[in-house]
Amino acid sequence: MICDRVGVIDRGKWVTTATLADLRSGSMNDRLTLEVNAPEEAIRILKSAHPDLQLFRGEGNEIDILEFDEILNHVLSTLIQNNVEIHNIERKKQTLEDVFLQIPND
Repeated sequence: MICDRVGVIDRGKWVTTATLADLRSGSMNDRLTLEVNAPEEAIRILKSAHPDLQLFRGEGNEIDILEFDEILNHVLSTLIQNNVEIHNIERKKQTLEDVFLQIPND
């Protein structure tokens, strides 16, 4: 709310100047974090059923899923049908720090 454009400098070198909206739109989407009873098994099942799904092992028993909006019901249904217990579901918004860390620097 204070500024309309930001400049990013990495190790003394200018990387980019853009609006916050432009930075966020060109970066990773929000993610869905699922806490399950068997994360490794859940990842195996989801990769098999949804090979294009972008998912990562999170902390503890968590799995992070990117670009999940279109397929969320199918993901949850797949886990439930394969007896994976879902203990918690949380949508995590991307922070500005996450955006900055993803900016490529040459």
